[in-house]
Amino acid sequence: MNLLKESAKSLNANAIIGLKVDFGSISSDSSSNMFMISLSGTAVRTRPLPNYNKLKLLLEVKTYFEQGMLSETDYQNECRKIEELYS
Repeated sequence: MNLLKESAKSLNANAIIGLKVDFGSISSDSSSNMFMISLSGTAVRTRPLPNYNKLKLLLEVKTYFEQGMLSETDYQNECRKIEELYS
């Protein structure tokens, strides 16, 4: 796994998707058990969603409103503040 991570980093990737693990026995006799394990995947460069923090806050405020922790007016005010913060 460390070799796979190092290879991905050398390609300027920050994630590996589609990780596949294969293994099989390569023993030639019954007295010893040896296994071969191979890993493969696709190295990718990810980036955060542009408005992830904004969406996260809006969802949190909506949850508070739906749970009755905020009035309609407070909910609208909080949403407006978040929109202004990220505009």
